Amino acid sequence: MKTIVGFALKLLVTLGIFVLIFLEFGGGYAPVDTAALRAPGAFEVANPAYPGIVGRVRARFSGAQLPPPRIPVSIDQVCVAAAERAVFVRTAEGDYRRFKPGRHCGEGGITTVYSPLASGDFQPVPLADAPPQAFFRLQGF
Repeated sequence: MKTIVGFALKLLVTLGIFVLIFLEFGGGYAPVDTAALRAPGAFEVANPAYPGIVGRVRARFSGAQLPPPRIPVSIDQVCVAAAERAVFVRTAEGDYRRFKPGRHCGEGGITTVYSPLASGDFQPVPLADAPPQAFFRLQGF
């Protein structure tokens, strides 16, 4: 009996891990102003010089100046930078949100945005044909 309970518990933990690998929390879509995507500061990437948790605590105790956590990047360089770092887009509300570059990048940079349908779903639209307010697919965790 003890062996069966142990096996069942291990099996449930293993199945739970596999399920959690494929679930995404906090994703969704965020509205962006299509005309503002070409403006400076519309996209940012994670700064590789920004330290991790230990480095930030060490800097706080020593009084050292931290570099900014993100640095601006142009729309032409977003997809290139996304191969190495996290990328962020400025939403219509003005805050920056991490997005999924694989859903938006193609040959030549950002090629696809999303437009809402009447059913509540979103359909991919070429950036050249995008409405004034398009949507970006957000990265969850």
